[in-house]
Amino acid sequence: MTRHHLNIIGFIINCTWISIFFSGTPMMWILMGIASLLFLVFLSLGILLPNRNYFLTNTTRLKNTKVLLTFDDGPHEHLTPQILKTLKRHNIGAIFFVIGKQAEEHPEIIRQLLADGHLIGNHTQNHPIMFAALRQDSVEKEIGLCDNMLIAQNIHPGTYFRPPIGYTNPRIARAVKKFRKQVIGWSLRSFDSVLKEESKLLERVSSKIKPGDIVLFHDNLPQTEAILDRFIVQATKNGIKFAEPNHLKTIFK
Repeated sequence: MTRHHLNIIGFIINCTWISIFFSGTPMMWILMGIASLLFLVFLSLGILLPNRNYFLTNTTRLKNTKVLLTFDDGPHEHLTPQILKTLKRHNIGAIFFVIGKQAEEHPEIIRQLLADGHLIGNHTQNHPIMFAALRQDSVEKEIGLCDNMLIAQNIHPGTYFRPPIGYTNPRIARAVKKFRKQVIGWSLRSFDSVLKEESKLLERVSSKIKPGDIVLFHDNLPQTEAILDRFIVQATKNGIKFAEPNHLKTIFK
């Protein structure tokens, strides 16, 4: 049972006892308003804070001391190959949450990252900014199209999924269950889409990284590619051990 279900049950119970004990009094509507407000607050926090596992199970940390690098929104024609070279040089394995339409345009990059031992995750076909606001059929279509695009390239789509922006809701939870996906979140967000200055980006991830982290990067951003090697070197000197390609198949076990 998810926290969303518990919130619904709690709301129903609260409304029931309020109706029983305060029926016909002005206090009834005040208490009903408070119960409704609390329900909406928890609901909103569940959407805005996906790592709280409100609607579904969202893996945000590893059970071991390795650090897992993940990359969203690629593959990028020029940046992803450079990132792959850096990862290969340090013998680091990563999960690339690909956008279907991008992968369709660059199948050679997908083949290369798989050949290097990395894993692919579904990040929807078109990465709709308002993904969490889509209807159930549209959510399923976005996930299904990305899977089918990979299958058309004779690539197993795997089980890993990351929603655009990371937000979840009951519709996304139902679609994840239908496609038998495992949602992978993060414990350390690099904010590489916000921090354009390389020094600030490097300082953030280097100062906050800790064992067991799942790190969120984007492989379509030049600042990410630019600091990746320095970040890995600095983190390794500080005792951080990154997941290697041969760790990935059992990384969440």
